[in-house]
This record gives sequence, structure tokens and C-alpha cells, in this order.
Amino acid sequence: MKSLFRGLAGLAMGAAMVAAPLAVTAQEAVDSGMTIYFQLGGNPGDSATLARELGARDAARILKVNLMEQHAGWDPQKMLVQANEALAAAPDAIVVMGHPGTDAMTSFINKAKEAGIVVVVNNNALPGTSMSYFGLDNYGAGKNLANLTIEKGGLKEGDKVVVYGAFIEGAPGNDVAKGTVEVLSEKKIAFDELQWSNEAVADPSLSVPVLIAYLEATPDTKAIIVPGHSGITAVLGKVLADAGKQPGEVVASGFDISAGAIQGFFGGWTDLLLQRAIEIFQSLPLLYLLIIVSTMVQPGFFTLLGVLLLFSWMALVRVVRAEFLRARNLEYVRAARALGLKNGTIMFKHILPNAMVATITFLPFVLNASITTLTSLDFLGFGLPRGSPSLGELLSQARNNLNAPWLGVSGFMVMAIMLSLLIFIGEAVRDAFDPRRSA
Repeated sequence: MKSLFRGLAGLAMGAAMVAAPLAVTAQEAVDSGMTIYFQLGGNPGDSATLARELGARDAARILKVNLMEQHAGWDPQKMLVQANEALAAAPDAIVVMGHPGTDAMTSFINKAKEAGIVVVVNNNALPGTSMSYFGLDNYGAGKNLANLTIEKGGLKEGDKVVVYGAFIEGAPGNDVAKGTVEVLSEKKIAFDELQWSNEAVADPSLSVPVLIAYLEATPDTKAIIVPGHSGITAVLGKVLADAGKQPGEVVASGFDISAGAIQGFFGGWTDLLLQRAIEIFQSLPLLYLLIIVSTMVQPGFFTLLGVLLLFSWMALVRVVRAEFLRARNLEYVRAARALGLKNGTIMFKHILPNAMVATITFLPFVLNASITTLTSLDFLGFGLPRGSPSLGELLSQARNNLNAPWLGVSGFMVMAIMLSLLIFIGEAVRDAFDPRRSA
């Protein structure tokens, strides 16, 4: 029975990376009493790792598993070291990344089999090991990427393409690159294979001069395809701009394009029009606007509050938009789409709870800015009516009564303490609403 539970737990933990977050009641949970080591690949909370973290934690909560998370910063050598460290701890199961390759992982796999430890491979398969694999079809993903690039980019036979990826047999991302070049060969589209370096994988910005040099040496290039690295895909816009390419001259494609390349949850004209409208509003100087309003109407608390609310919310728009851009292509969102959920449900039930963490983090600074703005108005005489109790009035009286320094000191201390406490309260609220901390 225990061996059955081991297998089920290992499969559930591996499948968690491709499933939407699950919700179960305490009565539905299974008390497995097991320990599982789980390699998550990247760094805690990054865009390519977050979906695995949330899915693995949900699976651990369902099965009541003692989950031991391992992050390697996508370093294959570190993944191998972590796998052996997990093996030394003698857990019930280990979920490993396949990035180190079959040859490097063979010794670990044999030792795990001898010890009776269940091993599940995720993200990159280990061909020839007969290990259970849960993750994307990397080879199929590479073929789909090439087909979409040809279709959307209008490529035809004879066009020149560069594929910037992993072409060393067994290297991470090699399966994706194989699928891509196979389709290009079938479509009789000429291509060059450009091997990325380990340094460029760790620091995608190092890919910029390499690709620029290629474009300068091969000016008739019609497309750049990056199969399998979101960080390098994210710098393609800079590559094209620095190479002097005009819009539409070169097609750039890859996986997990960054927020700067994806426009909003819906994208297109919806995001474009909203962004331009918000930028127009943000260009208006709020303090001067409030001074103008105070000369037109008798300023009161609710009048000033209404004007502040009318403009202060825009400071949070960029934060929320960036979070939605990051999350819209994560695996749990794609899974929700595949299940047929509506856009509204995906946005408010699945993405918004994660986006709220960054929003709440920034909210105290918005409140501090609003308090400082109202204090400045009162100090200048454009805020609340004279004699109204406010920090700005207190500081104004301190300016007019320099022989009473306690007025200025007390006003400054109240401002400093209040603004600092708001930051601390905001951090506590952020932690309380963070779904990753509550997992």
C-alpha cells in the first residue's frame, strides 16, 4: 500500500506543473505521511517557476506531503548536485529536472532504484531511462513554434531564417530546437543554426551583440526563432531596434515573451487605447491640478479626496498590467483556458489573486504620496479652510512662529512616524494576501 501511495504521490507532484491550482476541502485530503523532494528549476517566484511552485504546493496540501522545494537557477550542474542531496536524505520520492541530461543522471537514477525511491522527471525528459515524465512535449512545441512563425510571418520557400538555440545533443532545449529545424527543413526554408552559449543562457543580455552581429552579416534574414528560452526571447526587441530593423522587416518568435512584448491580457487595440488614455491622465501634474480646483471651488475634504482618487489609481495600473502580462502565459492560465473558462473568470479568480501581491506592495507608497500632497496643499494655503486640523496647517503655523520650534518638530515627527507605519502595515497586508505564503 505504501508503495502505491509513493507512486500516486510522485505522479501527482509531477502532474502539478501542468495543472491549474486545485482547491479541496480538508475532508478530501489524503494523509500520505511522505516526504518528496521537488526540483522547481529556476529561482523562487520567477515567471517560469511560479506555476510549478503553486501546483506542487497544492498537490502537497491535497496529499499532505512534506514538500521539500529545490531551486537551481536553471543551472544543470546544480540540479545534479541537488538530486544527489535529495537522494542522501532518503525521501519517498524525488521529482527532478531533466536538464543535466541522461548521461549525467544515470548514476543518480540507478542509486534511486536500488534505494526504492520513486523518481519522476519533469520539464525535460530523460530518454532511455524509462523514467515517468510529466511536462511539455518539447519536440512538439518546437514544431508548433516553427509552424506559427511561418504562418504569422508569411515566410516562404527560399527565405532565410536563423534559429538561435541549443543544438548540442542532450543539452537543455535541444528537443525544442530539433522540432523547429525539422519543420523548417520540411518547408524548404533556409536556416542557420546559431548555438547559444552557457553565459548567454545565464545572462540573456549577452545574446544581444551576437544576434546583432549575425543580422549585420546576413542582412537578408527574414526571421529569428528562439526555441526554448524566455529570457533571450525577451531581448529580441532590443536586438531588432539596435540592428536598425524596421517594423515588419524581421519576424521574431519564441516562448514566454516578456511583458514588454505582450500588450495586456487582451492585447491589440484594447491595451493600446487604454495605455494612451492613462498616459495622458498621468501627464497632468496632480499638485497644480489640485491648486487650480481650489481656486474654482471652496476646497473641502471630500472635494480634495475625490480629485486624489480620480488620479491616484493610475499609479497602480502599470503594476497590475505587468502582473497580468507575466501571468497570462503561465501554465495554470493556459490550463484554465483549455478547460473553457471565460476570460472574466480567469482574470478575477486565477490571475488577480497573484497580481494583488504586487499591488498591495505598492499601495502604501500611493497612500504616502497622497498624504504628502494634501499636507503640501494645506501648507501652501490651497487645501482645507484655514483653522482646519491638519498636518499642513500645523507646519504652516510652525513657519509663521519660528520662536516655537516644537510646532515644526511635532509636525515632522508625526509625518515621519505615520508614513513609516503605513509602509509596515502594507507589508503585513501583502504577506496576508500572498497566496504563495499561504500555500
